[in-house]
Amino acid sequence: MEGNALTRAMDGLVKAIYTVCCLLLFWLIVITGYQVFGRYVLNDSPVWVERAALLTILYIAFPMAAVGIRQGFHMSVTFAVDLLSPRAQVVAALLVDLGLGLFGVAMTWFGAVIAHRVWTSKMSVLPLPEGVNYLPLVISGVLLVIFALERLILGAQKLRLSAPSPDGVAERS
Repeated sequence: MEGNALTRAMDGLVKAIYTVCCLLLFWLIVITGYQVFGRYVLNDSPVWVERAALLTILYIAFPMAAVGIRQGFHMSVTFAVDLLSPRAQVVAALLVDLGLGLFGVAMTWFGAVIAHRVWTSKMSVLPLPEGVNYLPLVISGVLLVIFALERLILGAQKLRLSAPSPDGVAERS
């Protein structure tokens, strides 16, 4: 049952990320439209829009990449894993999830270090600290760790359920 509660909680987190990214996408469309209007109608293009658009894309792409890991809509190569037994496939998936979790820890740590080091510098066209550029790394890294932990927990449960009992039959508890 804990797997179901965990899955529901992660589904809620993914829905929140989708919502935030949709709002950011709407913001991106609005500011890009404003730049086009400024350039072609007012003949005075706002200088901050390009930088804000690039920053917005970072805040959409990085969290959605983490969601892609959880939802499985990223590209993956599985031809070798598909040749393994079902139990070995679960073990391989656990190893991949462990690697992804460790990668997420590294993204979080080093993204935070870089953001902290440049936080006192200000962006040239936006009234924001330079460190804001690196926060998507931190956010995505944390999400990657969370989603990898979920997959590790659910994978370990699946592995435990598929373990052969002493009489040679897989447990179904």
